[in-house]
Amino acid sequence: GDEVFELLAKMRKMGCEPTADTYIMLIRKFCRWRDFDNVLYLWDEMKEKGVGPDLSSYMVLIHGLFLNGKVEEAYGYYKEMKEKGMRPNESVEDMIQS
Repeated sequence: GDEVFELLAKMRKMGCEPTADTYIMLIRKFCRWRDFDNVLYLWDEMKEKGVGPDLSSYMVLIHGLFLNGKVEEAYGYYKEMKEKGMRPNESVEDMIQS
């Protein structure tokens, strides 16, 4: 995980800020690694930088949390997404409904 943040720091020094797609990719990876402290850190940073969250990032986060047994957390982000007027795809709806 540290290597990821070192790379992000190098990118920033070169004037290259992470995009929403970069954050989504990293959130997906940290979910696979079950490193949820860094998942939520990246989520908050993405919001602070104003590059998200959008529908894609919500779906990646919800899916990653759900698949790792963090059902309550996934449902919380699902509700937040719906409150913002975003409509998830059927796979996310099916996960939440089950």
